[in-house]
Amino acid sequence: MMLFLPLVLSLQLTVGQPNAAIGVVSVDSLSLSLQDAVARALLTGDEARAAAALVDVTDAQLTIARAAGLPQLRVTASPEPVAAMHMQMLEDAGKD
Repeated sequence: MMLFLPLVLSLQLTVGQPNAAIGVVSVDSLSLSLQDAVARALLTGDEARAAAALVDVTDAQLTIARAAGLPQLRVTASPEPVAAMHMQMLEDAGKD
């Protein structure tokens, strides 16, 4: 068993890094702090983006629900009453 241990270790090292045998070293990992890793996950993670979208939807629903409880002001305008008022004023001015 002791004879096979160095062979197994050398195979693991060679299989784990195929380019190391020819002198090319590839680095496939990043050195990140915990804060950087969390920030990166929040920006690029699918679950984090989906959660942020749900927060936006919930905020919009809350705004709509609050708006239903606020007083409402409805203003309608039409040109007919103003025109009729002006015509009446012109008629009244013509009588004088």
